[in-house]
Amino acid sequence: MKDFAGSILGKVLLALLVFFLALGTLVPLTVLVTYYLKLGGVSADPQDWSAFGSVMSGSFTLLAAASTTATFLLLIWQKKDADKVVAKQMAAMQFEQYVKHRSLFKETLEDLERKFGSVFIFRDRGQLYRYFFPRNSAFEMNYNGGSYCEALIDSLQNVLDTGITLVRCKDLEHAKEFGWAFLRLNEQLGISWLQAEREGDVRVYEGHISYRGNKKTGLNLFNISSDLARSEELMITLLEFSGRENLYYTVTRQISSMERLREHLYNVVLEEDQASITFYSESDNRLRAFYELYNYCKHTARENERFFEPLYEYLEKILSGGGGEWSLSSAEQVKEVIEHSRNLVREIQLTLGIELGAAFDYRQGGVEFQEVDIKISKLST
Repeated sequence: MKDFAGSILGKVLLALLVFFLALGTLVPLTVLVTYYLKLGGVSADPQDWSAFGSVMSGSFTLLAAASTTATFLLLIWQKKDADKVVAKQMAAMQFEQYVKHRSLFKETLEDLERKFGSVFIFRDRGQLYRYFFPRNSAFEMNYNGGSYCEALIDSLQNVLDTGITLVRCKDLEHAKEFGWAFLRLNEQLGISWLQAEREGDVRVYEGHISYRGNKKTGLNLFNISSDLARSEELMITLLEFSGRENLYYTVTRQISSMERLREHLYNVVLEEDQASITFYSESDNRLRAFYELYNYCKHTARENERFFEPLYEYLEKILSGGGGEWSLSSAEQVKEVIEHSRNLVREIQLTLGIELGAAFDYRQGGVEFQEVDIKISKLST
């Protein structure tokens, strides 16, 4: 109210209001005084009263017109002031909505961090909010995410496409593309890893002089399925928050065989003498020895059946059950794997001896037993 009254328009309206009120009051008063001075006191003649009424009707008509004009100006004044108050209230509400929306977005990111065991954080939550909602500010709100959502979906599709290519063709370049695609997706999400490197973590080498060194992709050889599922869940949660969840359903291709993807990734990384894509390992030979044992048990057959089926199942559980990085994380854990593997081999030998009606000595039970014992022993090197 004070701001409007102090403005030029407010001062003009106030002056007009005073002018019309004064005019509407002074004119009838002037007529009455003049009539009294010229014609004397109260008359008893009806014609005088008729003439007096005619004079006063014009005066009061002017008074009514002045009052109406003054009232109109007063309403304009009040409306201008009310509009300004409403505008301030709307601005305050807009700012409150903006602050609340940003806060809910950050809470969603924190919930996702906790859901996955706090192994990572979103580096700059405020910046990520601006990526998703570039037009939002204290003066404008839009609850639908922008073009950044499409870019994320493209990155997710690229991860799946490169994974599918690696399943179809065991090639080092395809393995590198898969690792880099996964790294780029996590970088777009602004993820920094808090978890220490684990056995089987996939790393790609960055050769740029400013960033030279191995980069953690967020992918682990023993947890490829769960790592992909984590990325997809992060994606769908953030897309739902930004009202663009329909984009997720445009992803049309899925990896058909996680086992083959894992096998091809392992083989090309360890078989090639290169450093562009590597696995983290406490021991250079541990992963190699584990996979040699796994493949030997997988492919050694007799009468169309796996000869070391129980041992193969045990190793498969380590490899694809989501705990392989822990089972090979230290010498103590590897020792447990070795002991359990040898126990399974003894059980297989005893079972075979019973079936054939003969007892087999563990160290002299045939080529297969000698070979598997050698490969089990390599785990400790």
